[in-house]
Amino acid sequence: MARPEKDKEIKRSHHITLRLSDAEFELITKVSHEAGLSRSAYIRKQLLE
Repeated sequence: MARPEKDKEIKRSHHITLRLSDAEFELITKVSHEAGLSRSAYIRKQLLE
């Protein structure tokens, strides 16, 4: 059985490449974990709010 498709609003098909220093990466990893979010979800939340 195939996985049902997401709504077009939720379907994420675009990528953004971002380079971070080790310190920046560790900070984002730490704060996203503390927020209970994945890194992607945390970064998306920060960009859109």
